[in-house]
Amino acid sequence: MQRLAATRPKVRCRTLALPNEHGAWAFLLDPALLGLGVAPSAAGPAPVGAGPGALLTPHPLGLALAGVRRRKRFPRTVPALGLVGAYGALAAVLLMAGFLAGAMALAAGRAWLLALGMWLVVAAARLGAPPQLAVLPSVLLLARAAAGMWVGVPVLPAKRVGMLELGYSLVTVAAVLAGAWLGW
Repeated sequence: MQRLAATRPKVRCRTLALPNEHGAWAFLLDPALLGLGVAPSAAGPAPVGAGPGALLTPHPLGLALAGVRRRKRFPRTVPALGLVGAYGALAAVLLMAGFLAGAMALAAGRAWLLALGMWLVVAAARLGAPPQLAVLPSVLLLARAAAGMWVGVPVLPAKRVGMLELGYSLVTVAAVLAGAWLGW
């Protein structure tokens, strides 16, 4: 009689490493582009790199804690904890360099008022106020939000809404950067 070897279930690293929610990447992309565009510096990429570590950590942590809550050891638990450590370390080390757009402005030697303005409104600031060109996409976003409240507006699939929101946010960042570069 042939003895069968015990097989371990395969753990797919991708399902452990990457969350299903893709829309959160825009929350990192906008301030990163804004900070790098307004106040480029050698220190700028460090806080930008910390964002993905902070964004990715909760997913494998939740998977690992699921086993702890159920008092079971799933095959994914140890690799998930390894990812938590790696992502957490990445975020912690890179966050020491600063915090996204405002930190990049400070690292580039810009005024603290500029950095504070960028932090408060996630927009490039000139003397602490957003550039005038930033008003245009703000008005367009307000009009889009008002139009979305009308009854009878077709409901779009979540993926399409996410892509549209990413597009709106990139247009906003581009307008703020152009206003900061052109001085209006």
